[in-house]
Amino acid sequence: FPVTIAAGTISTEDFQHLLVYFVSYYFLAGLLIFILLPIIVTHITPVSYRELMRSGKDGLVLAFFTSNPFMAMPLMSEQLNHLMRQKDMFCQDATSTVQALSPTVLTFPNPGKLLVLIFVPFAAWSGGEYFLQSDYAEMLIVGLFSVFASAQVVMPGLFDMLGVKQSYLNIFISSGVVTSNFGAMTSAMSLLSFNILGI
Repeated sequence: FPVTIAAGTISTEDFQHLLVYFVSYYFLAGLLIFILLPIIVTHITPVSYRELMRSGKDGLVLAFFTSNPFMAMPLMSEQLNHLMRQKDMFCQDATSTVQALSPTVLTFPNPGKLLVLIFVPFAAWSGGEYFLQSDYAEMLIVGLFSVFASAQVVMPGLFDMLGVKQSYLNIFISSGVVTSNFGAMTSAMSLLSFNILGI
């Protein structure tokens, strides 16, 4: 458990702050997976909430336990094709669309990738620094284009730009072991949702 290693180099107060980050991360991930993304899908398509969650549950579980949404991509594509047949939305073009969209969704910034950005205001708050509204806007704009790369590559630049202490980078890397499961699950739900919307 790498966080315990990091905990030896930070104060008890900072570690308590880190727990706040975990709770915030899990809350936002759950909000996206079970509420926001399904609401978008069910309001735009004829797919119901129950049908969406039933078709995606195996892929979501696989993404969670492997911490890798790419591992769930073939399973979710198969489940999506099955759902489309049930809803009389299936056609050969739909299969081609799913095959084209799936890697694109996971490569481009998606909610699962963008979740890591909440560590930046957390680190500023934990370090006793002020994070202005303009800082949030700057973080989102720069972060949106930066998360094409690995988060470990992006974070040092965001820390420098927003005046966050670089000492929090090691904590961020360690915390990724705890948050990666939910991040992968959120990316998998994004994959399922955007594929349905794209058909």
